[in-house]
Amino acid sequence: MRTQWVSKRTGATVTQMHYARKGIITEEMLFVAQREKIDPEVIRSEIARGRLIIPANVNHTNLEPMGIGIALSCKGNANIGSSAGGGAVPRASFGSSPCRSSTGPTR
Repeated sequence: MRTQWVSKRTGATVTQMHYARKGIITEEMLFVAQREKIDPEVIRSEIARGRLIIPANVNHTNLEPMGIGIALSCKGNANIGSSAGGGAVPRASFGSSPCRSSTGPTR
Protein backbone atom coordinates (compact mmCIF):
# COMPACT_ATOMS: atom_id res chain seq x y z
CA MET A 1 0.00 0.00 0.00
CA ARG A 2 2.73 2.50 0.96
CA THR A 3 5.51 1.42 -1.41
CA GLN A 4 5.13 4.45 -3.71
CA TRP A 5 4.77 6.82 -0.76
CA VAL A 6 7.94 5.60 0.93
CA SER A 7 10.02 5.39 -2.26
CA LYS A 8 9.86 9.21 -2.62
CA ARG A 9 11.61 9.74 0.70
CA THR A 10 15.36 10.04 0.78
CA GLY A 11 17.93 11.01 3.35
CA ALA A 12 18.89 9.79 6.79
CA THR A 13 15.75 11.02 8.56
CA VAL A 14 12.41 9.86 7.15
CA THR A 15 10.16 9.98 10.20
CA GLN A 16 6.69 11.47 10.31
CA MET A 17 7.87 13.93 12.97
CA HIS A 18 10.76 15.06 10.76
CA TYR A 19 8.39 15.93 7.92
CA ALA A 20 5.76 17.41 10.25
CA ARG A 21 8.29 19.79 11.81
CA LYS A 22 9.35 20.90 8.31
CA GLY A 23 5.70 21.68 7.53
CA ILE A 24 5.32 18.78 5.09
CA ILE A 25 2.13 16.71 5.11
CA THR A 26 2.96 13.12 4.11
CA GLU A 27 0.65 10.63 2.45
CA GLU A 28 0.33 8.83 5.78
CA MET A 29 -0.84 12.05 7.41
CA LEU A 30 -3.39 12.57 4.62
CA PHE A 31 -4.62 8.99 4.99
CA VAL A 32 -5.09 9.37 8.75
CA ALA A 33 -6.82 12.74 8.27
CA GLN A 34 -9.28 11.21 5.80
CA ARG A 35 -9.92 8.24 8.10
CA GLU A 36 -10.51 10.51 11.11
CA LYS A 37 -12.38 13.16 9.07
CA ILE A 38 -10.20 16.03 10.25
CA ASP A 39 -7.98 18.57 8.54
CA PRO A 40 -4.54 17.19 7.52
CA GLU A 41 -2.94 20.31 9.02
CA VAL A 42 -4.26 19.27 12.44
CA ILE A 43 -2.55 15.89 12.01
CA ARG A 44 0.73 17.52 10.93
CA SER A 45 0.62 20.04 13.75
CA GLU A 46 -0.12 17.44 16.43
CA ILE A 47 2.72 15.20 15.18
CA ALA A 48 5.12 18.16 15.20
CA ARG A 49 4.12 18.93 18.81
CA GLY A 50 4.60 15.29 19.86
CA ARG A 51 0.92 14.79 20.72
CA LEU A 52 0.14 12.33 17.91
CA ILE A 53 1.98 9.44 16.29
CA ILE A 54 1.56 7.40 13.16
CA PRO A 55 3.42 4.12 13.74
CA ALA A 56 4.41 3.50 10.11
CA ASN A 57 7.93 2.16 9.70
CA VAL A 58 9.31 2.80 6.19
CA ASN A 59 10.36 -0.86 5.98
CA HIS A 60 6.78 -2.06 6.50
CA THR A 61 5.06 -0.86 3.34
CA ASN A 62 2.02 -3.16 3.53
CA LEU A 63 0.50 -1.60 6.63
CA GLU A 64 -2.44 0.76 6.75
CA PRO A 65 -1.47 3.95 8.60
CA MET A 66 -3.35 4.74 11.79
CA GLY A 67 -2.97 7.71 14.08
CA ILE A 68 -2.81 7.59 17.85
CA GLY A 69 -3.23 10.80 19.80
CA ILE A 70 -5.26 13.31 21.74
CA ALA A 71 -7.07 14.76 18.71
CA LEU A 72 -8.07 11.33 17.32
CA SER A 73 -10.51 8.57 18.13
CA CYS A 74 -7.64 6.20 19.05
CA LYS A 75 -5.78 7.25 22.18
CA GLY A 76 -2.85 5.57 23.86
CA ASN A 77 -2.22 5.53 27.57
CA ALA A 78 0.50 3.71 29.43
CA ASN A 79 1.97 3.91 32.89
CA ILE A 80 5.34 2.27 32.52
CA GLY A 81 7.69 1.83 35.45
CA SER A 82 7.21 1.48 39.13
CA SER A 83 5.62 3.93 41.45
CA ALA A 84 6.92 4.90 44.87
CA GLY A 85 3.74 3.58 46.44
CA GLY A 86 3.92 -0.06 45.47
CA GLY A 87 5.77 -0.87 42.31
CA ALA A 88 8.11 -3.36 43.96
CA VAL A 89 7.72 -7.07 43.37
CA PRO A 90 7.24 -8.91 46.68
CA ARG A 91 10.24 -10.95 47.75
CA ALA A 92 8.07 -14.04 48.27
CA SER A 93 7.35 -14.20 44.55
CA PHE A 94 10.93 -15.33 43.92
CA GLY A 95 10.48 -18.46 46.03
CA SER A 96 13.70 -17.80 47.93
CA SER A 97 16.50 -15.30 47.88
CA PRO A 98 16.71 -13.65 44.46
CA CYS A 99 20.50 -13.42 44.88
CA ARG A 100 22.22 -16.75 44.43
CA SER A 101 25.72 -17.77 43.55
CA SER A 102 27.15 -21.12 42.50
CA THR A 103 28.05 -21.78 46.14
CA GLY A 104 24.53 -21.18 47.46
CA PRO A 105 22.41 -18.28 48.65
CA THR A 106 24.12 -15.05 49.66
CA ARG A 107 23.50 -13.49 53.04
